[in-house]
Amino acid sequence: MAEWQPISTAPRDGSYFVTVRAGNIDSYELGCYDKDTLWWFNELVGLLATHWMPVPPPPPPPRKG
Repeated sequence: MAEWQPISTAPRDGSYFVTVRAGNIDSYELGCYDKDTLWWFNELVGLLATHWMPVPPPPPPPRKG
């Protein structure tokens, strides 16, 4: 998995990524850059996000049988 990076380096293309606030590692959220407000946004951490990493790929589907 990717390492945490400073929020200032997060993508600005509208794609989603995982965010966290330093010191509050129990609250991971999906976030994205809002071109209208020029802020990184997510529902719970909001503007307080300090670090980001790419969203990991989904797990493989369950095996049949």
